[in-house]
Amino acid sequence: MISPFRILVGLALGCATVCAAPIAGADTVEIKASGRIVFHDPDDFIKSNTSSADDSLTGCRSPHFTPNTPLRQVHVVLREAGFPSSPIRGHAFTDENGNFQVSGQGDKSSHYYVQVWTQDGNNRVDVHDWQGTTFKLDGPSRAVPADRNIQMGTIDFDATSDAVLRCSATIYAHTLKAYDTYTRLTGRAKLPGDNGHVSVTYGWGNNGMWTYWNNIRIEETLTQWDLSSVYHEFGHRIFFGADSPNGPLPFVDDAARFLYARSHDGDEVRHWGYAWSEGWADFNHAVFRPELRSHYKNWNGAAGDGVNNDVERDIASKLVRYAIQCGGGESGIEAAYKSFVETLLANPGPDLAGDHRGSSKPIHSFNHFAQAHQARTGCVFRNDIQGVAGDPSIAANQVTITNLALLDNGDTPHVIREFSTDNGAHWGFDAKVNAALAPGVPTSAPAIAAGWSNQLHLFTLGTDRKVWRASSADGGRNWQAWIPIGDGTFASAVSAAAAAANHVHLFGRGQDDHIWHAYSPDNANTWTVLWEQMADGVFTSAPAAAVSASGKYVHVVGRGQDAKLWRAFSADGGGSWAVAWAPIGEGLFNSAPAIALSADGQSVHVFGRGLDNKYWRAFSPDGGTTWPVAWAPIASTTFDSAPAAACSLDGKQIQVFGMASNRTTWRTVSLDGGATWSAPAMVVAGQMPAPVPQPVLAGWTQPPAQGGAKIVSIPAVTKKVLRAPPKRRASPTIRR
Repeated sequence: MISPFRILVGLALGCATVCAAPIAGADTVEIKASGRIVFHDPDDFIKSNTSSADDSLTGCRSPHFTPNTPLRQVHVVLREAGFPSSPIRGHAFTDENGNFQVSGQGDKSSHYYVQVWTQDGNNRVDVHDWQGTTFKLDGPSRAVPADRNIQMGTIDFDATSDAVLRCSATIYAHTLKAYDTYTRLTGRAKLPGDNGHVSVTYGWGNNGMWTYWNNIRIEETLTQWDLSSVYHEFGHRIFFGADSPNGPLPFVDDAARFLYARSHDGDEVRHWGYAWSEGWADFNHAVFRPELRSHYKNWNGAAGDGVNNDVERDIASKLVRYAIQCGGGESGIEAAYKSFVETLLANPGPDLAGDHRGSSKPIHSFNHFAQAHQARTGCVFRNDIQGVAGDPSIAANQVTITNLALLDNGDTPHVIREFSTDNGAHWGFDAKVNAALAPGVPTSAPAIAAGWSNQLHLFTLGTDRKVWRASSADGGRNWQAWIPIGDGTFASAVSAAAAAANHVHLFGRGQDDHIWHAYSPDNANTWTVLWEQMADGVFTSAPAAAVSASGKYVHVVGRGQDAKLWRAFSADGGGSWAVAWAPIGEGLFNSAPAIALSADGQSVHVFGRGLDNKYWRAFSPDGGTTWPVAWAPIASTTFDSAPAAACSLDGKQIQVFGMASNRTTWRTVSLDGGATWSAPAMVVAGQMPAPVPQPVLAGWTQPPAQGGAKIVSIPAVTKKVLRAPPKRRASPTIRR
């Protein structure tokens, strides 16, 4: 769709001789004008004030903004001052430093000025008002000097009293930056659809931002988040053009059936088509603004089922993590983005709305995108639904070592089990442990605890943020259906620990960021504590927990607000806490911790991912009384997840697991109590020396009405009244 004003602009650019015809009889000469166009850029201020995202940009004028920022590639028009009109005498565009030189034929006795139009010279970006008129800023009028080279000086958009006109330059600069970023990353000169044009309507009202097929619309009241969201809306423009490259009719139909025109916070469960469009735009925002990547990657909120509904932020998180996987790490996100765009471009829909709706080719969901991208490139999506960093979980007993991670190959999220029966020398690979976690899908990393025999307990959060449990009595060959563990809701993955005497402990970070405890004395059949808040302390990670074989000694570790690891300790099976909380050394960490404990509860090994992304270890030989090691690195390798750890009964053989940036699982081993460590080696499943029996799944879609493990009423001996973790509130920093 080409608007009338664009046709007029095309005439102005295409017939400069006619439009700049000299006045009859005038003494005409070549007139030159040079100068610089600048604006005050709020970008650095926005990046350093993320907590004030909803604050107004005060008409794009503030002493905190970066002054004299060059306005690149903007259209500069030389005009001869006159009445009733000011004829155009020449056109030019600024360079990368905002400098311009424009020339044309004119009367040397006249005065001249330059007019800045918020559009570039390649018909890519145009910022205009709601009537379609490109914004224009007039510079000062000057006489022609003897050398006919007029020095216009610096023309600053900040000088105008018109707030909308001031902001038009800011919006133009960031839209152009987004376009240049797209070109740099994809190698493509133009966006798909409408010959690559991006039309931006600014000042149309006070009802937010939204994108029509080829047009981004921005409200007049420009906030910090609005400006940053130009990169989000630009993502919409890319997707809409790729999906409907030859016209807006399919887009209009999609907008109606997916209800695009809605406000959103990003965590709503909505139609998969809506969630995909917004999730892709969030992903584009993260790629173009690297400081936001961890924000989107580490989303730990609601998730849809991928079939009937989806959640915008969950889609964005998956796309960021998929890009990391396909790009071979964080540094490969931008290379993967190019490939992602190619997948979109390879799957346009038909031009007619009805055909478009009925076609299987256009991409309108993450699952469809992952399938199409895998078919085109071979890169398989693995979904580490994450509590902190997509962390694995490890459990060990005298028979088996079982390593679990939540993965996804493009359909319903599920649990994958990699296991070894020979102390890690060989690894087997199980099929899906669950088809779907009722009432939705897993939304956290798993926690696993192993009893003394072949009993396995698997815990994860559901879409309701409650803890759900599956169990196996035969080392993972057969599994009992999922059931919820109480009504508590949690902010991150839980940690589980089991003892030989059938004691099972659960610890989770509640919505208030405190640690909450649940306890079962009979192999998780009944729960005598469910849920009980531990001592005060505010945490920023999921906890880690370990219990001695007798069930007497319990250790819990979490990452405090100061980034240190803090420990609680009970000598009576969690009945009381002799320590709660005490820091372990001075190390600072960026992930959840891991803990491994000898059977007698005396050898305590704690692991965390340091600020250098390497794994560090602390060690106590006396149950946590002293810490002769706090902290020492165990390998030079960097990891993309929190660690998982297990040790032998005597605490001498220790195995630590972590995920690399490409989401492969790696393992390092110490045979001497942590004094020395093997070089990390990738865990490769499928190398078992004998055939591995596959698990028999039963009743995975709904919790059982009867049978299996049951939650019973809390008996009178319960130490505290049953209550769920409260909703998030302001909390003090962690304290002893």
